[in-house]
Amino acid sequence: MANSLDFKGKVAVITGASSGIGEGVAKYLAELGAQVVITGRNADNLNRVAKALEVVADITREEDARRLVDETIAAFARIDVLVNNAGQSWPTSIFDPKVVQNFDNVMDLDLRSVVYLTSLFVPHLEKSSGNIINMSSIISSVSNEI
Repeated sequence: MANSLDFKGKVAVITGASSGIGEGVAKYLAELGAQVVITGRNADNLNRVAKALEVVADITREEDARRLVDETIAAFARIDVLVNNAGQSWPTSIFDPKVVQNFDNVMDLDLRSVVYLTSLFVPHLEKSSGNIINMSSIISSVSNEI
């Protein structure tokens, strides 16, 4: 029986991999033998994470999201796992003049980019019978005080 934690020959893409949970996931999958593709906006932080294909990108930008897919396929010719991990909160008050801008920033990164990336990755994941892992945060169930 094959070890289900054997990722040799698998290609995993992790967004938000320059720190925190994404960094941990990238390191763990690399230890399990996966070819890891890491993305984030900070090149210096990506560089220290794991032996991986580094794609510096802002996944809220459609051209960066497409480049992430294109560079992964160019390097490995397949994608087996997409980990939608990138996310950030912009704590704010309803009285903050930037409240709508902060809301848009959260929606663009935490929701829209996930939907768009998933739409780009699904054709490749279908070919490999791959998987998508969508990360979330406890903060999504905690209300902010005004």
